Amino acid sequence: MSRAEWRGGAAWAALFALLLVPVAQAESNAVYDATCGLCHQARAAGLKGQFPRLAGRVDLMAANPESRVYLIQTVLHGLVGKIEVDGAAIIGVMPPFESQPDASVASVLNYLIGLGGAGAKKVKRITAAEVAAVRARPPLSGPQLLERRRALVTSGQVP
Repeated sequence: MSRAEWRGGAAWAALFALLLVPVAQAESNAVYDATCGLCHQARAAGLKGQFPRLAGRVDLMAANPESRVYLIQTVLHGLVGKIEVDGAAIIGVMPPFESQPDASVASVLNYLIGLGGAGAKKVKRITAAEVAAVRARPPLSGPQLLERRRALVTSGQVP
């Protein structure tokens, strides 16, 4: 086998291996690191009482159709107001990231899904087309999205 053939085969093997690595094993996501990590911290650990933990929560929300849409809406349109996460009240502002391409929003949410427990592997990945469909809906205002969150928390769809 020539060196060029070996390199070509090695490149394909490496690409194939990357495709087989489950999202749950992802160490980072460049878009998350650049846009979300400052507040939500490395591996989405959050800062109790300041910024909500996303690891181990997003996968649970993404498993349900209604809270899945809420996740996408929150990333696109932001969130303002008082929420409670892990027994701590948080009053703050999450800016909208509607300028991010659909594929980037999906990538970040899939990274966060992958940070969940063993059940995260069973959660259907969010697609760019799914983000585009939510983006095409009329946007919710901060108070509307906060009210939507409250309803999802009450129904047990948002931890």
